[in-house]
Amino acid sequence: MERREYERLPVRKIETQGTAKPLPYEVLNVSKSGCFLEAWEALGEVESAIDFELPLPAGADSLTLSARIVWRDADPETEQAGRFRYGLSFGGTDRVSDLILDAYVEFLKRDLHVAQLEEAWRKLKKVHEKIELLIAYEEKKAASFLH
Repeated sequence: MERREYERLPVRKIETQGTAKPLPYEVLNVSKSGCFLEAWEALGEVESAIDFELPLPAGADSLTLSARIVWRDADPETEQAGRFRYGLSFGGTDRVSDLILDAYVEFLKRDLHVAQLEEAWRKLKKVHEKIELLIAYEEKKAASFLH
């Protein structure tokens, strides 16, 4: 059973502008109340508070939020490889940050829908290509009977 109040939405990779400082983590999914990320350096211990930069799409500035580390994947093999996984809970957002976060979550919902449509379009194109090949084969077969 899902314990989360808000839907978690996957984040597709965001290309940052050339002057933006790369973040030491990648956000994998986001909800209205928190996120899941993979970091290339330790961010802190469980229950510690951090200031967190949420990268936003389309060249927008990132959103700085107060967050609390609610869990950390303590797999020694993963951490030796330089990957640390965390679950963060957002807290104490101001009105403007809350509105930006709401807009970002709505963007992610639409982006998820677009990604699903893109996958359906790829599958449809493959089916179309197979049908075209079958038609060409049948036409070639029919042409050989006519000669």
